[in-house]
Amino acid sequence: MKLRAFAVVFSSLALVGAGCSPIVSPQIAAPISEAFTDRPIAQTNGFGSLPKIPTAQLKPGSKGSVRLLAEVPTVPAKVTVLRVNDGRPDENLLRNASDALDIPSGLLGDAPVGKNVIVTWNDAMGFSWNAAADGRRVDFSDDAHPVKTLTVSSLPTTGAATQLAITFLQDHGVSLKRFGTPYVDPDWSSWWDAQKKEGRCMDTRTLGVIRTFSATTTGNIVFPSLPSSGCVSAEFPSRMVVTFNATQDGQGIFGDGGMPRVGAQLIIDAGTQRVVSGFFTFGADPYRSDYAGLSQDEAEARLVRGGQGGTPNGDVTITTIRFEWYGIESRTTPPVRFLLPALVGDGTIEYADKTTAPYRIVVPLLKQ
Repeated sequence: MKLRAFAVVFSSLALVGAGCSPIVSPQIAAPISEAFTDRPIAQTNGFGSLPKIPTAQLKPGSKGSVRLLAEVPTVPAKVTVLRVNDGRPDENLLRNASDALDIPSGLLGDAPVGKNVIVTWNDAMGFSWNAAADGRRVDFSDDAHPVKTLTVSSLPTTGAATQLAITFLQDHGVSLKRFGTPYVDPDWSSWWDAQKKEGRCMDTRTLGVIRTFSATTTGNIVFPSLPSSGCVSAEFPSRMVVTFNATQDGQGIFGDGGMPRVGAQLIIDAGTQRVVSGFFTFGADPYRSDYAGLSQDEAEARLVRGGQGGTPNGDVTITTIRFEWYGIESRTTPPVRFLLPALVGDGTIEYADKTTAPYRIVVPLLKQ
């Protein structure tokens, strides 16, 4: 098939660039018009006016270019928008809960509007649980088996760690159908395997970096450079983080800067190879309605302009383009959540100093 190639250069006032995030999302390339043949609600413009898609902010002095080396999928004239129930309790649940807690019915009034319900409990295995209706999120921790050491001398493989996370969710009855392929980030195990193949090892400076990182749960890690001499016994952070990105209908959900929405994150104690804490979210069957989509030319032009991330501060080459989702919320209280079909392009950016990094461009396909 013939590939399309576009390029444009920006200077002076330009838009904020998309962030450099790990490229991990489902690879679904089916045209939108073929993806939703069985619709529970057949309607057009069924949700009325939708929230306005944010305009990328200008950033003085930024400049860059976008080159497309992948074929742009055909955008249909109409695209299917999803409205997702946010999980807030309805009036029946509020009245049932008030009865159970002996709350006078007069406190609720005639038309109560639910905002949230939070349920906490402990199980027989020593886990504490916290489930919130808002966001459909469950947080948990294994209070009976806390992590005892900050570092360990060896790690499970990436495959073993992700399987531990999958098994934990399945054993607790959590469906995986709205999660993408799990990944470990930062992946110390794969990094160490690559370093050993190059004949490198850890020295005392490296151990200092690793121990400092192991003592905190915030901030991003930059893997240390390793020497080939002065070797000491290796150490690794004992906490392994396994992440599942959220999906809907098998497609990823992204924000303005190209970051995927996280659906679950589980912490594994590498020393005991047990899941010790984390969170996961529950999906909901969405309502669907068709809206007018962007023209093919406009969708391609927005890709070249950098999409929701705006003009990049470097030269971007996009090598894959596919259909995914763009998440947006209304400004109402509580907000209403929508998923808009989007083109998502992945590739790399080269900065002025010639360094490179992964890069993602997101273009919502709703015509507004």
